[in-house]
Amino acid sequence: MTFAALFADIAPDAPGCAAAIVEDGAPVWQGCFGLANTATGAAIAPQTRFRIASMTKPMVAMVLLALADAGRLALSDCITRWVPELRAAEPPTMAQLLAMQSGLPEGSPLHWLVTGDSAREGIGLDAVLALQLAQRSRIFAPGSRTVYANSNYLLLQLAAERAAGAPLATLLQTHVFSPAGMADARLHDAPTAALANMALAHAVTPAGFSAVDPHLAYGAAGGIVASLADMIAWLRWLQTNPRDWQARLGANVPHSDGSPSGYALGFMRQSLGGRLTLGHSGQINQWAGEFLLAPDHGSAAVILGNRSDINWFERARELLTLHWGIAPDPAMTPGLASPSPPELLWTALYASAEHGFSLDISGCPGEINVGGRRIPMQPDGRYRRNLGVEPICFEIAGDLSFPPASIVRQEGNIRMELLPAASGIPPDPAVILGLYRHPDLPGCLQIGLDGEGRLRLRAGPIWPAGDWLQLRWLGERFYAAADKAGCVQDPHLRFEDGAVIVSFQRLPGLRLARDPGPAPAWPADAPALIRR
Repeated sequence: MTFAALFADIAPDAPGCAAAIVEDGAPVWQGCFGLANTATGAAIAPQTRFRIASMTKPMVAMVLLALADAGRLALSDCITRWVPELRAAEPPTMAQLLAMQSGLPEGSPLHWLVTGDSAREGIGLDAVLALQLAQRSRIFAPGSRTVYANSNYLLLQLAAERAAGAPLATLLQTHVFSPAGMADARLHDAPTAALANMALAHAVTPAGFSAVDPHLAYGAAGGIVASLADMIAWLRWLQTNPRDWQARLGANVPHSDGSPSGYALGFMRQSLGGRLTLGHSGQINQWAGEFLLAPDHGSAAVILGNRSDINWFERARELLTLHWGIAPDPAMTPGLASPSPPELLWTALYASAEHGFSLDISGCPGEINVGGRRIPMQPDGRYRRNLGVEPICFEIAGDLSFPPASIVRQEGNIRMELLPAASGIPPDPAVILGLYRHPDLPGCLQIGLDGEGRLRLRAGPIWPAGDWLQLRWLGERFYAAADKAGCVQDPHLRFEDGAVIVSFQRLPGLRLARDPGPAPAWPADAPALIRR
């Protein structure tokens, strides 16, 4: 298979991507596929700028390393040295923020709980930081586990700017863009349509692709725009090992129990075909991409996409797999390992009330599918997927001809048992109706009934996915939020002792107390939902 053949699914008149393989600092292959803007017909080129999303984070880590070398700060500093306003009971160090081991909550769920639908329209960095600084609770002790949270890097941005006395945009230009030769890269938190040579992200709609350009502030968490040419320059620079970053930022950062993490200091650590790769993925509002560097082999790959319906993360690994001529890794590149997926025989919803978590899982002998992602069985009998921040492993008994009685899921050093969701008659909804509040949040969560007696959830007028939410019973007093098609969304709710424990993927166990008073009346004009 040729490199270009990996991108045969991108039509010439559709949005697509720019991709390259770099060997010893020089590109040995690059390709541009599809359109930067479907409205103008502009094709993607090496100089086309993309929003690189969370690929911003390793560049911010390099800025912090430069400031540490200049004596402006230390990665061992407690964050409150630079951000004394932070109210967290056990504040983390700068290094723990870099490593996603801070225990501080992710900001996006907090924004929804406070602002509802307006969270989609635009949130400035000042508002994001104000909400983050007001939080006193932690979701785990710093250093004890790894949970990806963009809020970590927004706090690091504030610390870096205060330590250096300069805005992050200037620091990135001085310590990353200029030395790396990234001529078109910028930190850009405004809508990108006005930038020269800028692609637009595109969402899939029933009528085709539609351009989207939301006004959101990403800052250090994902605010850089860059071209393929910029990313090739970035990879070339990284391969020179500036500031000894491979040892100082790319090394394993174990948890306090000694277990390894898949996330280093701003870089993801993964093994592809037995070869260490350091890199980072990124995805924001239909922008998606990945860069990977195998420092011991001098090889790197990068993909920048302006659509997210294609799994660019796997494709970047497929590029390196073909480049090295190695056997495909089923945990990293299942499409190469077995190009024809087997027929799935069953689909079931599994849940853990203890962890506030549920998954729709499909399966057949030898393979499961979670969220549209294939996870084949490994030689040790486990189902493993190494993409993401922490490796994910499923332990399942039986040959999967039928839904199993239980599934054990392990992500990093967190292990949980998932059981089939309940069926039958749910409990009386009256016992959970009402308003629920958190002391560090100005808004409230509302649980009410619609005209057909179904439980509804809202924290603002509309869920950011685009519609009202209903509550789907999973067992006892444990519920998942679901959209109008019945598909489970991020928040899960466990009701106990006059409170609700709300868990999001990156914010588990947020406790809201029930507010005494009458249950809220649901708006008469709320759109009808489809029962599952």
